[in-house]
Amino acid sequence: MGQDSIEVVSTKLDILITDFQRFRNEQDKVSKALTKHSKDETEVQAKIATTQKWHTVIGSFIVGVLGYHIMKHGL
Repeated sequence: MGQDSIEVVSTKLDILITDFQRFRNEQDKVSKALTKHSKDETEVQAKIATTQKWHTVIGSFIVGVLGYHIMKHGL
């Protein structure tokens, strides 16, 4: 290989390394954003599950009270 070929290969290698580092930095940003979104989504799902459980408890209580009144007083 001549000096010109070595310089061309070196330049291409520098370009590839720079592109890879840029890609890696962009992927780090994307990964961090996805991680944050995942944590936020988990929190939302937990709130939904809690709300559903409370609705079940309240609904069961209301049905029980209505059943009691119907049995005690009739329709």
